[in-house]
Amino acid sequence: MAGNRFTWIIGKLEAKLMTELLPEIEFITFDKAATLREWWRLRAALSGRRFDLLLDLQLSFRASMLSRLIDSPIKLGFDRRRARELQWLFTNAQIEPATSEHVPRLVHGLVRACGIAPKAPHWDVPLPQGALQYARQIITDQRPHY
Repeated sequence: MAGNRFTWIIGKLEAKLMTELLPEIEFITFDKAATLREWWRLRAALSGRRFDLLLDLQLSFRASMLSRLIDSPIKLGFDRRRARELQWLFTNAQIEPATSEHVPRLVHGLVRACGIAPKAPHWDVPLPQGALQYARQIITDQRPHY
């Protein structure tokens, strides 16, 4: 996919794990405990930007509302049966319905919807030490992280 650029709107906590792992992706962080000021900050960050495709793969109303801030002709989400929290109202394209909820089938549906022939998954993802240490800290920490 040479020449393609990817932008990921991601929660602050999740970004701490992913930014080191995927340095070629632009990450725009969003505080999930968002105040109105945070929504305005994100709106300003996206102002004037146009994306070819929005992948709305979060089944939450908050994520669907965030998708309204993104200028994209294609907003791809789940098929209506699997769309939760009214996600189908915010998308104009859906991945094909699947008989299984198994993650590889969901990913293959997403890949096919993007016009790419899916391949067998390859799970050998090298994790940077910083991300591993941070994940261990979260896993052993008993405080809730929302």
